[in-house]
Amino acid sequence: MANTAMASSRAAALATALLFVVMFEVGVVRGQLQVGFYSDSCPDAEDVVTAAVQDAAGNDPTILPALLRLQFHDCFVKLADALSVHECLHQTGGPAFDIPTGRRDGLTSNLRDADALPDADDPIDSLRSRFAAAGLTDRDLVLLTAAHTVGTTACFFVKDRLYNFPLGAGRRGADPSIPAPFLAELKSRCAPGDLNTRLPLDRGSEARFDDSILRNIRSGQAVIASDAALVAGNATRAIVDAYLGAAARRFQKDFADAMVRMGSIGAITGDDGEVRDVCSAFNSN
Repeated sequence: MANTAMASSRAAALATALLFVVMFEVGVVRGQLQVGFYSDSCPDAEDVVTAAVQDAAGNDPTILPALLRLQFHDCFVKLADALSVHECLHQTGGPAFDIPTGRRDGLTSNLRDADALPDADDPIDSLRSRFAAAGLTDRDLVLLTAAHTVGTTACFFVKDRLYNFPLGAGRRGADPSIPAPFLAELKSRCAPGDLNTRLPLDRGSEARFDDSILRNIRSGQAVIASDAALVAGNATRAIVDAYLGAAARRFQKDFADAMVRMGSIGAITGDDGEVRDVCSAFNSN
């Protein structure tokens, strides 16, 4: 998955603000993740989040894909709710689905927890292992990678595929799996040494949620290595092919189901966590 730490600091700030608004009034509520968790303690929570996301997206369209990535990064390392993901998907043409909420903030913070996150250069075996360790399947890997159907990435995450890919015998150059015309296109947008120029993850359809990301991956037009890796393994390639064929009608529903499963990774509920007064710091008590 493309790391979005450099993509949008505004997205992180918005997510923090949304989290505070949603959870401010629920400090002593107990229970497991459930749809409508805030219906009694904060009945306007979803309307507040919807309005905030719509307002932010109106000012900066990059907010929507950035928040979608943020939910993946947060849940994969067992952090709190990102309720805004439903509205992000809705505004980009994605599926509507109910989101179980009620995650608490954790009581520990360890930089090494981020080591669990997939890396943009991970080969297929590493990706499958990381997802399996989080209780997710190969199908989840394909579906959640498809979130790259919206948004962009920086040349920083593409440069090694273009100029520093290991070719054997000590040689390095371009990833030979990239078709020549697409390679020329990528190099024209990401010159050597350029780390910051942004380019679409889903060529030709970066503003809308659809299955074109899978079509691009299957045809060799994946931008980052971890996306391209999906067709490097038999199991994941078969899943990609299925969603481009017989299972195409199930793609959006299955994506929504995968998002719900991801949202439950290591969920902390009740007294096992806390609702932080300041989202960036533990409560003093």
